[in-house]
Amino acid sequence: MKSDKELLKIIHKPAKRQLLPTLMGRVWVWLLMLLFPLTAYTQDFTQFDWKQLRIDSVVPTYHEVVPLETDYRLYDYTVRILYPEWAPLTAAETERLKAIPGSDEAVADTLRIEAEVGISRSKGLLDISFVPIIRSNDRYLKLLSGKVEIMPKYKGARHRVKLYAPTANQRWASQSVLASGRWVKISVESDGVYHLTHSAISAMGFANPANIRVYGYGGHLQKEIIDADTDFDDLEEVSLWPVADGFLFYANGLDTWRDGRHVPNHYARAAYYFITEASSAPPAFPTTTGTTSDTEVVSTFDAYATHNPQEYAWFSGGRQLFENYDYATGNSRNYTLTLPCRSAGNAGSLTIGFSAANSTSTKVTPQFNGSSLGTFTVSELGNYSSATVVERTFNVAKPSATNTVRISTSSGAHARLNFLTLQFTGTMAIDGSLNQVAFARTDSVAKTFDITYANGQQPQLWRLAERGKPATAITGSTTTVSGTPHYRAIVESDGEEHRYAIVNINAFASYPQPTVVGEVANQNLHATAPLDMVIITPASGIFDSEAERLAAAHRNFDGLRVGVFRADQIYNEFSSGTPDATAYRRFLKMLYDRATKDSDRPRYLLLFGDCAWDNRMLTSVWSNTNPNDFLLCFESMNSNSDTQCYVMEDYFGLLDDGEGGALTSNKTDLGVGRFPVRTATEAKNAVDKTLAYLNGNYAGAWKNVCVFLGDDGDENEHLRMANNVANIVQANNPELEVRKVMWDIYPRVASASGNRYPLLEKVVQQQMEEGALMMNYTGHGATYCLSHELVIRIEDFANYKSPRAPLWVTAACDVMPFDTQTNNIGETAFLNPNGAAVAFYGTARTVYANLNELLNAAFCRALFDTDEQGMPNRVGDAVRLSKVNSPSTENKLHYALLGDPALFFGNPGNRVVLDAINGTPVDQLPVDFTLHAGGRARFAGHIENGNGETLNDFRGTFTARLYDSESTITCRNNAQSEEAFKYNAYDKILYNGQDSIRGGKFDITCPIPVDIHYSNEAGRLLFYAITNDHRYEANGNNEDFLIGGTEPGIHDNKGPHITAYLNDDTFTDGQTVGATPYFIAEISDENGISSAGNGLGHDLELIIDGNPLTTYNLNDYFRGEFGDYTRGHVAFSIPELTAGEHTIVFRAWDLLNNASTVTLTCVVDPGMPMNILKLTASKNPASSQTQFLLSYDRPGSVCEFTVEVFDFTGRMLWSHSETGSNDTGFYAIPWNLTTGSGFPLGSGIYIYRARVKCDKSEEATASQKLIINRRQ
Repeated sequence: MKSDKELLKIIHKPAKRQLLPTLMGRVWVWLLMLLFPLTAYTQDFTQFDWKQLRIDSVVPTYHEVVPLETDYRLYDYTVRILYPEWAPLTAAETERLKAIPGSDEAVADTLRIEAEVGISRSKGLLDISFVPIIRSNDRYLKLLSGKVEIMPKYKGARHRVKLYAPTANQRWASQSVLASGRWVKISVESDGVYHLTHSAISAMGFANPANIRVYGYGGHLQKEIIDADTDFDDLEEVSLWPVADGFLFYANGLDTWRDGRHVPNHYARAAYYFITEASSAPPAFPTTTGTTSDTEVVSTFDAYATHNPQEYAWFSGGRQLFENYDYATGNSRNYTLTLPCRSAGNAGSLTIGFSAANSTSTKVTPQFNGSSLGTFTVSELGNYSSATVVERTFNVAKPSATNTVRISTSSGAHARLNFLTLQFTGTMAIDGSLNQVAFARTDSVAKTFDITYANGQQPQLWRLAERGKPATAITGSTTTVSGTPHYRAIVESDGEEHRYAIVNINAFASYPQPTVVGEVANQNLHATAPLDMVIITPASGIFDSEAERLAAAHRNFDGLRVGVFRADQIYNEFSSGTPDATAYRRFLKMLYDRATKDSDRPRYLLLFGDCAWDNRMLTSVWSNTNPNDFLLCFESMNSNSDTQCYVMEDYFGLLDDGEGGALTSNKTDLGVGRFPVRTATEAKNAVDKTLAYLNGNYAGAWKNVCVFLGDDGDENEHLRMANNVANIVQANNPELEVRKVMWDIYPRVASASGNRYPLLEKVVQQQMEEGALMMNYTGHGATYCLSHELVIRIEDFANYKSPRAPLWVTAACDVMPFDTQTNNIGETAFLNPNGAAVAFYGTARTVYANLNELLNAAFCRALFDTDEQGMPNRVGDAVRLSKVNSPSTENKLHYALLGDPALFFGNPGNRVVLDAINGTPVDQLPVDFTLHAGGRARFAGHIENGNGETLNDFRGTFTARLYDSESTITCRNNAQSEEAFKYNAYDKILYNGQDSIRGGKFDITCPIPVDIHYSNEAGRLLFYAITNDHRYEANGNNEDFLIGGTEPGIHDNKGPHITAYLNDDTFTDGQTVGATPYFIAEISDENGISSAGNGLGHDLELIIDGNPLTTYNLNDYFRGEFGDYTRGHVAFSIPELTAGEHTIVFRAWDLLNNASTVTLTCVVDPGMPMNILKLTASKNPASSQTQFLLSYDRPGSVCEFTVEVFDFTGRMLWSHSETGSNDTGFYAIPWNLTTGSGFPLGSGIYIYRARVKCDKSEEATASQKLIINRRQ
């Protein structure tokens, strides 16, 4: 066996890493955060738990994220494992490892440790990862323990200068040139010289055409690696060459060349510049003259001709487009390549980008100008791929001015051209039919450019504009050689690549004119003050008012500094008016760089508008869509793989210098969210729902509930992962109520369409109706469902109608490809105006289960954590930190947030503290203090803030939930896994009641039912409190007691008294109701009401028509009356019933296991009209404000409420609509006595009308008079 040192091989990748190969498949990852000083750090022994690091379908990988010191840029880092302890893999483990695709490449004979530096909010982080298995002497060894040592190595003084980039004031202009003056926007499509005539300038409205200026840099794709040395800022002035009737200037179009590759701008259809008028003529075109002597004379350059069709996509994602023509229809096709300049006559090379989508390999035979180039093969489709994309390069003979490429394929093969690129040697020559030539050269020393031209031409050599350097004419001299005129100019060189253009000035009239777009209003985003949150809206402006409404709410409610900016304004100042996703990022980077402290840096970005993977909307699926109604998204280059193609919202948050290239290892600096809205109505609904959550309109004890849902199958993988994440949340946040909904504890039913979980479906439906802070799902997914058994379908998310909407988290595949036209769960849930999700964190592409668990756990840790100032994290912070602390793979790039990133979903900050039980202070309770079945418990306590100070002014309500000791639950093993899954949960509620809080204190008595575990183990008490104005919340917990034994002297055999009705207490048996009646039962019993369900069948149960599928457990819907455990009520919105007669039976138990039932009958009419029972105004007469109060007969149902105010001529003065619900059947809408435009109404008598519509019922209306008396 090799020595320990020989088994260790250290690999350091300091800047950029390749994306993990597809063959690595799903990767088991273990994340560990640690801190270390700058000197070599050795942690304590790390023990590798191989019960968790299972070898089944994945290769285990160890991963750490290590915070670095502030001067981390001065060091390189290497990592090694000291004192490794190894053990052989078992025979079973070895067999499973060999069966994993790609394991041969992943496991080597030494540990291969990767260590790379990332940056998040200017703080260095070291990512460490390695596979803890090696191959030695034909056997596999696994690492049991070892010490991870990180060793920084000083780079040397020469690297220190790189730390000092230009200051923000040097780098970013304080004012945009667009801030003043009159501006007109013009467009071009391709690179080249353009002609601005005096007449065209006059037609734009400029008084003196001779005094115009042109600003901008056109439409080349912005560099994605943001760099202080090469980035443009604001708009730079363009050099103008005066001619007889105007000016010439060189413009950048949409296409450029980088490293010999054609790079189209995949965001824009045109490139833009800006024209303004000054008080004098523009500066003279800059000139320079080379002075180096004895230079080499050159007359050629590397030139390219390309055919790059942008028409078709194999996959709904990515930035590559292909040709529409499918070779399956004809097997061969000719293409023409015309040279953009004169060829030197040398041989060239032809690169063919090609694609195919077939179950067998596809043979491709290309020809160039009739000569065969041989053949190449495109392999068959791989896993998770929609096409196979390849590139092949062939040497070709001397190209002609016009060249023909013929491509033939296997008969019937589905195949499409990606691109053709012909590389050849071009000459510096213009002639009678060629008046301009552009090229690029990189020269290490000065050269003399030798340009040939035709008699009568006036050649100029321009070095084209670069950042901070306008286009410059390089002067030279003319000569004649063998009768041919030459223009020769000495070109100095700095070793960098520069672009040049040869221009025939005499042909000015032949150059194209730019297209006039229109006038641009003054703007000055460069003067933006520090912001906490940036909201970007589409260029059309259709969402501006709603975005501003949301921004105002954040400013007023939680003091955030929020700015709303239109996309076109950002383009104007940060990408020369040309749509480019990097412009968003550069604007945010300006704000980020200018901040003198971290608290002034932006933290959240909300993209207020939907997006399209085809940003230009060139493909047929997007052809009827207006790009100006959308925002841009950042798509991967890969456009054919479910796993390697991604839409990356975090791209906009890469704000540290040098980021934007190594996307998997770069660390985002912002929490990014998106409202995927396409219409004004969707925008309004999204803001309404967000503000209802922000303002706590429907806040209650449901906001203390986190539900974790685990799919079945795959050897209990998803159950285990859901349980692991749930346990992390429970351990870190014991004050939260963590519920575990595991598929495998419910009966699975076989049907013609596959297995189903009907009881589970109902449980999830009830949970969504009740509400939760977070619904967190782990398992299989698709755009239309969660789990193979279709437990939660897209139709469910569309139909959910509860204002108690949660944050949804889905660790599953393809749940929300929001950049496509495909209906999907994520967008459907978020856009549902009646609930479903107030925000949705999920995946847009296919993901891997084990990496999902890591990211989900990191997200949940951060969601309930605080920042460095002790403030609770917002959901955007959790999104950011979950990415920062996850492995450097594409998997994390697939996750995105639909919703407002500045919403709080964490703990409320205030605490409910239990002071005493049955009069004994908690800190004086004996360790074996026990609550007995049949007894009573009195709990007293107070509310305090985060500093431990009692909140004496806290007045409101609180909910107390008492739980039996923890249960161990064994699943059914429906999927026949190797063994049944087991987990622990607090799943038995013994008491659920409410009472009032006065002066920050509470005191409540609750009974203990006889249905308990009798385990004499610790119980659990959870509290949730909220002020009367719903502005402040608190929660808490206590486990300083046991539950067991029986209270002596219990005698009772009479069940509880029940009064039940539908909708309201005027209901009579057999009455006609709507399709979703609201069931209410008032229950009383001197011994208390059982809502625990611990005894078999002892549940609060609603049975409709005797059908098990319409039988509902209402334990969680029971609410005790304030301060009285002997009385309570159940309120439940019955899911939609069919038309006709129905029988409803309700059963309740007291705490001594005595039951009572009550039966109701009703007739359902889905179209039954609603009734407004009463309409009043809270203040009438009113002087400054009032509330319109509606009483209606659909309590618990989501309805649309509208109130309109008219004068006596019938003129509508004010109108307001909103969607909501109220369990009591009362709804309030405030009004400040102003018109819709904000104008105060004078004293007088007005008419107000209310309209209410619910479900499929007819609209109900009512009207009343209102007196306004401003003299009160």
